Amino acid sequence: MASEKMIEIGDQVKEVNGVKCKDCNDFFRALRFAAPCARIIVNRDDKKAEELEARVHIPADRAVQRREGYVYELATLVWVKTVQRSDWESSPSRLAAVSDSLNSWIIFQNRVLVSRVDPGTLAEKCLVLGDVLCDVDGVPVTDKDVAKDLLVKNLREKGTVTFVVERPDSYDAVQWARKGLATNVQGPPSVRMPDDVKIIAARYRQALPGLKDPSKSAMSTGRSARFD
Repeated sequence: MASEKMIEIGDQVKEVNGVKCKDCNDFFRALRFAAPCARIIVNRDDKKAEELEARVHIPADRAVQRREGYVYELATLVWVKTVQRSDWESSPSRLAAVSDSLNSWIIFQNRVLVSRVDPGTLAEKCLVLGDVLCDVDGVPVTDKDVAKDLLVKNLREKGTVTFVVERPDSYDAVQWARKGLATNVQGPPSVRMPDDVKIIAARYRQALPGLKDPSKSAMSTGRSARFD
């Protein structure tokens, strides 16, 4: 397509042939009647484009099994400690809040489904309700306890952790996420793992060094995020 030479990742489309576009529906509607020539006006932010491209470009070694109707992002959490006393005191609480949120996430059809994102936590800027956690630093996860242990361990030891997020981007995918969010948080997986897989997962968790349950966060535990 000729547009591939003009439109770049991160561009915000403002008009098509003089028709203002408030969302993707307006854009495709205007483009449909734009033949034989479409004059597209965009806002371009190079910094935002670089950040977006880095998020959507997932290294091949992550070996994510993609599903139709979803978009995939590579997210990064960074836990920064400074020499200021207040930051040293508050940072563990923010890390504890991440672990506290993970405890209430759902295992739905053997996928770790994000069912809670608390304000002020490290995960607030990169996760929304209905997201699926595919892997943590390249390790595939289908169990929320394994996911929590990996996230907390790597944040404590390295100060940073990356994970691939699967996000609903179609009607069917959104309905799947809604169904998952409606399940009992404390219920068993809808697709039970074989006993041998449970044993392997338990051994893997025990093998992770230096893991201790963080103290309960003093932050609000209410569900503040929305999934429309």
